[in-house]
Amino acid sequence: MKTAKAFLTLMYVHLVCSILVPIFMIVSVNKNEGWNIFAFLLFIFFFFEMALLHITGFISIGMSMSSYKKQNTDILRKSLKILKLYSIPFYIFNFIYSSFAWFVLVGASRGIMIIFVPIPIFITYLLIIQSGCVGVFCFKILSKNKIDFNGIHYLLQFIPLLDVISSIIIIRKTKNI
Repeated sequence: MKTAKAFLTLMYVHLVCSILVPIFMIVSVNKNEGWNIFAFLLFIFFFFEMALLHITGFISIGMSMSSYKKQNTDILRKSLKILKLYSIPFYIFNFIYSSFAWFVLVGASRGIMIIFVPIPIFITYLLIIQSGCVGVFCFKILSKNKIDFNGIHYLLQFIPLLDVISSIIIIRKTKNI
C-alpha cells in the first residue's frame, strides 16, 4: 500500500512538472543564445522524474503480486482504491492540460508537431496499465475468496474511464470483507 501511495504521489508530481517545467524552460531560454544550462537541467530533471514515476509503478505491480501471493486482500483493496479512485483528479487535469498544450503546440508549428502527440498519450496510458495490473491482482484474490463478479472486470482495468467504474463496483461489492 505504501508503494501505491508513492506511485499516486509521483503521478501528481509528474502533473505539476508537466505544467511547470515547459513554462520555466520557455522563460529561461534566451532569444539570442538559445538553450542555456538551466533549461537543459530542467529538461533532464523532467525525464528523470518521469522515469522514477514509471519505475515506482512497476514496483507497485511487484508489491501487489507479493500481496496476492500472501493472500492479503485488504492491502490489495486499499491499493486499488488509492490508484483508481484517488487518481481521478490527476487524469482530469492531465487531459485538460495536455489537450490545451498540444493544441497550442500543434497550432504554433502549423501541424508539424502532431507526430509527437502519441508520446504523452502512451506515457499516460502506461500509468493506466500499471494501476490496472494492481486491479487484476485484487480481482484474482477476490475470486479466490469466492466473491462473485463478472470476468470482464479484468479487461476493464485497462480501458480508461471504464477502469474506474469497474473498480467502484468491485470496491462497493467487497466493502464488508
